[in-house]
Amino acid sequence: MFGLSLTKILLTIFVILAVWYGWRFFTRFLALKALRERAGDMPKPSARAPAGAQGQGEAEDMLECRTCGAFIAASRRVACGRKDCPFP
Repeated sequence: MFGLSLTKILLTIFVILAVWYGWRFFTRFLALKALRERAGDMPKPSARAPAGAQGQGEAEDMLECRTCGAFIAASRRVACGRKDCPFP
């Protein structure tokens, strides 16, 4: 009843190898996923920007208003409200 046969030995070896390689694949997948999240390639679902917002990792130049000292995005120059503001 509990005797060893070639089929049982081969099946046991196959199961052990399948679990071993499955675990290696799973841990490698988790490590690559964590690496991508840290690199900013794949943002976490809770940290995603709303539609139409600028993508992560993109920097934008800022210009300082000579009048009030506030920093304004170079692509969206908006006047600060003072009469002598250099921005339109």
